[in-house]
Amino acid sequence: MYYWLFLIPAFFFVLAIIGAVMQDRAEKRKQALKEYFKTDNKVGRALDSNSRKHVKETLKEFEAAYQNSQDYLGYAGKSLHMTDKEDLQAHLKELEEEAWLKKAGKHFDAFAYNYEIVTCADLDNFKDVELIMKAKKKCLDEWQKFFAVDLSEYETTIYPKRYLRENMREMYDPCMESRETLEKKLSECIQAARPEYRRKMRLYEDIVEYVSRHPDIPRSDLFRVKFSGATAEEVKHCYRELIKKNRLFEMKMGNRFFVSLSDKEKSKHPHSAVDEEKVVSQTESVEDKPSETLKEKSRSDSPEVVKILKDKGAEYIDLTEKGGFIYFFDEGLADELKQKGLSIHYAKNGTKKTGGRPAWYVKVV
Repeated sequence: MYYWLFLIPAFFFVLAIIGAVMQDRAEKRKQALKEYFKTDNKVGRALDSNSRKHVKETLKEFEAAYQNSQDYLGYAGKSLHMTDKEDLQAHLKELEEEAWLKKAGKHFDAFAYNYEIVTCADLDNFKDVELIMKAKKKCLDEWQKFFAVDLSEYETTIYPKRYLRENMREMYDPCMESRETLEKKLSECIQAARPEYRRKMRLYEDIVEYVSRHPDIPRSDLFRVKFSGATAEEVKHCYRELIKKNRLFEMKMGNRFFVSLSDKEKSKHPHSAVDEEKVVSQTESVEDKPSETLKEKSRSDSPEVVKILKDKGAEYIDLTEKGGFIYFFDEGLADELKQKGLSIHYAKNGTKKTGGRPAWYVKVV
């Protein structure tokens, strides 16, 4: 009848076990929540960080802490965790897209720039037709580099084609989706521009050839020359390009510019050199061409030229007895003689007889 007395110790033993289990569970809960909230405090700092590595490590640590403590978090805790996790993931995505764009963006910009040159250039503008020929290769190269940026280092999914579509806007063309179709489109544009390109290259050579036969020609005279099939603006544009390409050289004397071949171009046109024993006459424009009377005066009245030079006390070299020129070195006198109708020329590199000194010269016989 007293058997129930044996149940009392068993009851307390069970209570002790339950208490120990609950205490252990409480300790684990306390420790897990401590680790979780310790990690949760790092979230704010990670959201302010620009380091992808820092954000990735925080996200990984935060998720691991959540796995250990999710059984102890209530609904509100789990909801807060999801919000923090989404914020971290969004921040990481933003940082990774910025990192990708830092590498790929420069190639995209170069691609878009050269694509516009090839496809939208004004073929009536000489400034564009030469750029078109050079831009095709650059366009294809930059397109290739844009898509070749390694995406494996990013946890975020990057969409280069979507970026291309969104940022090209109205210029977007499905041909950009593959290199083959892009190259086909560019080649069609190049073909359309080729006739204008050839015309521009011919004008380059025509201008250089003209200057080679008329050394030290005044720039204003050159601009008045009628080159076949070219407008005055096209001539001026090509002239500026030839200066940049170092094929022509211009020098200012007083208030006038004179044009000659560059040193590297002279080797291609040996007939351009000034020889004091041979007359290389300049072709004058219709507006500046002196009358026959004045031309005859410059050919026959050597004494008058010499008298003017002597009266002015100017230094000069008279080679007319050998069939050569009269050389002098005073720019003011050059302008004065031109006003008298004499055909005055300028040798910027001088000659053997002038010791290489730049000089003006006139042919008289």
